[in-house]
Amino acid sequence: MHLKSVTAPPKSEPRLGSAYSQLPMNWDIPLPDGSSLADYYSWEEARLNAMRAGEVSPLAYVWVPARSISLSRREAARLDLQRFKDEPLAIRGTGGTAVPQGQGTANITLFTRHDRAPGITAFYQQMCGALMRGFEAIGLTTTIGAKSGSFCDGDFNLLYKGQKLAGTAQRWCRAQNGQTLGCHHVVVLTGGNPAELCHRIEALYAAAGAVETYSADAHSDLAIQITDLRAAMQEPLSHLVES
Repeated sequence: MHLKSVTAPPKSEPRLGSAYSQLPMNWDIPLPDGSSLADYYSWEEARLNAMRAGEVSPLAYVWVPARSISLSRREAARLDLQRFKDEPLAIRGTGGTAVPQGQGTANITLFTRHDRAPGITAFYQQMCGALMRGFEAIGLTTTIGAKSGSFCDGDFNLLYKGQKLAGTAQRWCRAQNGQTLGCHHVVVLTGGNPAELCHRIEALYAAAGAVETYSADAHSDLAIQITDLRAAMQEPLSHLVES
């Protein structure tokens, strides 16, 4: 199995919750880098439905959307987002709080299939272990843990030299044949300006009438090439989705 990627010029951005109406029939080819975040999430939702029906296999891929902010359904429901006009928003199926997307970040999505449910914590540990092996392949020794002051903080971040390098989230559902399916999201910081990334999220919450503050120092600013990330994650993630 190969980590998939396609490149193309950025497309125009829709606002919150728009649907992608021209979904590709080949579920092994994700949308081109630079596509809108809402289109990516619509494609992933449609692919998960195809997995439920037994039409497609597990997959892992690295992707980079156009500049935007990602929100979980719960976070979007609790916030008044009408006054925020700075950049497009999109709702993801996995959990957590707001996350900046676009230049300086990269996403990894894994679609997994299991005869028996592995358990949320157990699979987080498996996934983080695979990610750690991938980062080790490009010379980065990482650890697992929360990082105070980081956006979308959680117990299963990947930390490099004590700073947040990647965050993780997951979602589970059942296939028609009773198997357990997972859609797992990883956001990797690839060298963006942490202060600017934090400011974008703080501006969203401020416009929604909430107060959230983050520390730039809590986030890694290490430059990682997307091609290197794809190559490094190839083997560990392929083994994970096929386990």
